Amino acid sequence: MIITGMIAFAIGYANRAVLVFRDNPIFPWDILSARTAFSVGDNYEWPLPENGWWILLFVSLAFVFALVARIKIPKGKSRHLMAIGSLTLLLLYGSLFQNYTFTNYFNFNETLFAQKYLYRQNGFIPSFLINLRYIRVDKPKGYSLDQVRVIEEKIDSEIMKGETAQTVNGNDKPNILVVMNEAFSDLSVLSPFETNIPVMPFLDSLKENTIRGNLYVPVVGGNTATTEYEFLTGDSMAFLPSDSVAYQQFIQTENPSLPTTLKESGYRTLAMHPYGEKGWNRDQVYPLLGFDEMFFLNDFKHQAKIRKYVSDYSVYQEMIDLFEQKKAEERLFYFTVTMQNHGGYSTPLGNFRPLVSVVSPDDEYDLTTMEIYLSLMRESDSAFKSLIKYFNEVDEKTIILFFGDHQPHDYAIRSLLEQNGYGLTKEEMDQNRRIVPYVLWANYPIEEQEELDISANFLSSLLMETAGLEQSPYGYFLSDLRKTIPVMTPNYYSDHNQRYGYAEASKEHKLLFNEYEMLQYNRLFETARRVDRLFYPAKPKIGLGKE
Repeated sequence: MIITGMIAFAIGYANRAVLVFRDNPIFPWDILSARTAFSVGDNYEWPLPENGWWILLFVSLAFVFALVARIKIPKGKSRHLMAIGSLTLLLLYGSLFQNYTFTNYFNFNETLFAQKYLYRQNGFIPSFLINLRYIRVDKPKGYSLDQVRVIEEKIDSEIMKGETAQTVNGNDKPNILVVMNEAFSDLSVLSPFETNIPVMPFLDSLKENTIRGNLYVPVVGGNTATTEYEFLTGDSMAFLPSDSVAYQQFIQTENPSLPTTLKESGYRTLAMHPYGEKGWNRDQVYPLLGFDEMFFLNDFKHQAKIRKYVSDYSVYQEMIDLFEQKKAEERLFYFTVTMQNHGGYSTPLGNFRPLVSVVSPDDEYDLTTMEIYLSLMRESDSAFKSLIKYFNEVDEKTIILFFGDHQPHDYAIRSLLEQNGYGLTKEEMDQNRRIVPYVLWANYPIEEQEELDISANFLSSLLMETAGLEQSPYGYFLSDLRKTIPVMTPNYYSDHNQRYGYAEASKEHKLLFNEYEMLQYNRLFETARRVDRLFYPAKPKIGLGKE
């Protein structure tokens, strides 16, 4: 009784903490990311459970009762039979929740895109067990290898025709630097507010040789690796289990992605992250995605910190040092994930003094965490300016793509969410919580575009188009799909007019989604029968991949 009580209390408290930190409960796949969570846990203020003292009192009384109780199960066969019976009932209970007939008959909520409500209605254990069934991803409707080949022929005949003639070669290829900035976002998409000084003056000023807009990401408040996965692969989380993490659940073998394509085009591919290599299994996943080299915290020469994390400025100095060491004929692809702005924002500041303050008409809200967060955004803006300034003087063509991975946790900006100055509905607010800024800049002339909204799964195809580089057929498919549907998130998508739930999709859009899902499934899950030609740079057709 003591053991089960302690386990139940620990699970309940952990679930409460995760709800506070990321606004979602614990999922089965979170167990795989426990190591990552604990590595940053000391930067958060761990919440007291609701009615915490009452809970502790009742747990303590239960423990006392267990210690003084004299109820014993006789030794011998009775104890063995009861143990076997208990285990059998436990396995039966778990298996029943993997069965749709059982959960439908008893009206369990299975609305995966509203996981908080699902857990609240079903309870933790049934909801956790229901989610277990989604660790395995089912084949798309109508999926077959023959159908993938039909889509391949469509890409050949309708989409790729004439595309390869637009590509650049040799020394005309630009160096490509990608910075996915931790928790970087523009909070003005949620509610209007004033500050004593501009939050991101440099980023807002970039116009020349720049493409910019809103980037729609698949996560809120955490799970950085999910945005990373969408960008590097072109896959969409709309076709994967809610809140799953592909790096930990699905990527176990070589996975053709953006680094693979660039490596085939002669690029040296480097991944950089100023933190531990074990987080999100990056040390295992990066080589499978096609990166030649990896640089983690212990590899960084520049390690000046803001709070407890390596500053953006130090990361950019590391990138510049590596660039200056390269051979003249080499072309580099950097993919850098920063760490400076990681939550929490209410811990002691130490070496960081916030400069941004919110001009508030009243004192109803404590704005401390929000002001710390906004000050970090300004620090990132200043560091990014130093990176652009350096490469603006470089003779070699260079493209820099900068974007945030997600908005901060609810607790950091609760006052802004509650004020809701735009009068957004709850659904609209949830949708806007997936918006971060992106900027694609070049040190040479490119076609400038403003307010080009896009989702993370399409961002790599935009990058390749802008660089004038040859894509894989899958990349060209994504470029073509983006013309019709520029935004896809796990919960909704958008054409150029408005947002829709996937259940509302037109027949035409459903067909496009089905083709997309089939290609993604073949790339990610059918590794033994993957149609390789679809996922490597376009070349004369020499075969249909593995059988």
